[in-house]
Amino acid sequence: MAKLDEKSFLELAKSLLPPGRAWSRESGTRLEKILLACTDEFRRIKLHAYKLVNETDPSQTSEMLDDWEKLLGFPDERSGPLELLSLQARKKLVYTYYTMTGGLTPQYYIDLLKNFGFEIEIDEPRPFRCGMSSCGDGLYNGNWYRTFFVVIKDVPRLYFSAGQSVCGDPLNEPVDNLIESIINRSKPSHMKAHFSYIEGE
Repeated sequence: MAKLDEKSFLELAKSLLPPGRAWSRESGTRLEKILLACTDEFRRIKLHAYKLVNETDPSQTSEMLDDWEKLLGFPDERSGPLELLSLQARKKLVYTYYTMTGGLTPQYYIDLLKNFGFEIEIDEPRPFRCGMSSCGDGLYNGNWYRTFFVVIKDVPRLYFSAGQSVCGDPLNEPVDNLIESIINRSKPSHMKAHFSYIEGE
């Protein structure tokens, strides 16, 4: 990356001055102070332009997080309100959806949440069938036919992280809203997820 220090921009500005004794290139002059004040804004703009390169990566985005969310269709009725999530959680959500490949098996969702740092279990109940089910099996008929159960043990938490979190974010927060947003938004539309949280001993 090119130098972004004040001296480089100041020397560049001096080189653009017209020739003549009225346009002194010496240090410490009033003209140099004026040029220094003018070039500082150009230095700030160029530095900001370099930072915008990082915004093309959703895992590093900060200023363009809202744009990434709009691009991925957040929020919607299935993801829930984003105001419930911290900045760190919103970044993780955006990065997850940007990199996910899709799938319909329980293992896909287990792996998806595992890559995200969460451990879950998924159970797909089978409707009661004569000759197939036995005494004591659940009667998962009717509306339960299109329901699957997501079991989350020891509700995971997101911890404040330098470079990811911002002033005002909690030092740690439960991520149940984040887990439900990921599942609800990626599941088939005709299916319904039922969430159960089990606290550790």
